[in-house]
Amino acid sequence: MKKIITSVFNFISSINLTILVLSAATVIFILQVTREKLAPLPSWKWLAIIPEFDFYHSRGFIILFALFCANLVACSLKRLPRTISIYRSSSRVPDDTFLSSMPEALEFKAENYRVTKEKLLAIISTNFSTPYVVKEEGNTLYLFAEKGKYTHLGFYLAHICILLIAIGTLISTAGLQYSFDVAKGQLFDPLVVRDANRQEKILDFSLRCDDLKTVSYGESDKLKKHMSTVTILQGGAAVKTQDLDFGTHLTYNGVDIYQDRFSKTITYAKLQVNDSAGKQKEHELKLGDSFSVGDTGEKLRLTRVRQDSVQLKSISSPGSIWVSKTPVQFTEPSLQAYRVSLIELLQKETTSLKAIYDPGQDLIWFSFLFMIAGFSMCFFLSHQRLWVKVDMEEDGSRVVLAGAATNNHSALADMVGNIKAALE
Repeated sequence: MKKIITSVFNFISSINLTILVLSAATVIFILQVTREKLAPLPSWKWLAIIPEFDFYHSRGFIILFALFCANLVACSLKRLPRTISIYRSSSRVPDDTFLSSMPEALEFKAENYRVTKEKLLAIISTNFSTPYVVKEEGNTLYLFAEKGKYTHLGFYLAHICILLIAIGTLISTAGLQYSFDVAKGQLFDPLVVRDANRQEKILDFSLRCDDLKTVSYGESDKLKKHMSTVTILQGGAAVKTQDLDFGTHLTYNGVDIYQDRFSKTITYAKLQVNDSAGKQKEHELKLGDSFSVGDTGEKLRLTRVRQDSVQLKSISSPGSIWVSKTPVQFTEPSLQAYRVSLIELLQKETTSLKAIYDPGQDLIWFSFLFMIAGFSMCFFLSHQRLWVKVDMEEDGSRVVLAGAATNNHSALADMVGNIKAALE
């Protein structure tokens, strides 16, 4: 049983699982993007056999995410005993076997014991922090010095940050990215968007498009950029106004509003709804828009547009009606007190904006920065350790130097050689 558990743990902590998980996620992502972009082309129709689904909200993504997180944690736990042993070995009294096992080890004769000790402390102090005497008894002296002690923590910092980036990505799946068309002067009160599951979400502010314009770059009429002037309203009062283009966005309450696509002309249907008390209310809708009918809680969505009529479909029930200039009555019991008619079809110049809410982006960005710091510590800094043993003899001193480094071994070898040359 213990052997099976060990084998499973070794696989979970291996680079093989990392490659397997990342490769699977990459292949699925590429297939989804390829299907979306190329399947409409005649020569790529075979891509339609690939099922279309929301990968980042699927069960498969959760499984790959769990395997990846388990791989990171297991890899860190597997390395932890080695790191602890490195720190523990720093203060040990080195015997001859330990010294000879170090990557850099030299043995030579030096001057008398007292002079050698003074020179050693002075020379080593120029390359390391102040060395300390591990042990001094009888005719034998043990010294130890090190620098870059905390570079090993870079490995764990990088892995923790990768784990946090993965968690931030999972948190971001609860966000939204919604494109919507807006005409000049149009007010969304409140702004209603849809998440990845096509579920409507009402934001806590309103948005109004004040102006649409196209600006030329310099004297050329060919290089243009489209700009939209939008205002954020809270409780009916304007709180923020900003010009948007493809490089400038507006942020309010964690939601980023971007200029998405060029402006275009869209058909709007102007509808009139009358209730049994004679009250009237007008709505302007484009394809896909919806509105609430009185106080019933029912919502109707504009699903089709013809030259003289439009189709309205109930969100809560499968029923739909065609509306023209002749008032029609709803068939649903909760809506029978209302009649709706088409006033006119309008052609409006619109622009496309995109609302993005990414709750995990701050965690991802800060984790990414600390991950770079962790990898920099691993690859560009070095934990260098030096052990010295000095034995007093009749004709001088016997000195043994032994060192180890995580990176830049040649620099450590040169340092040990220089210390030897200065003492001989």
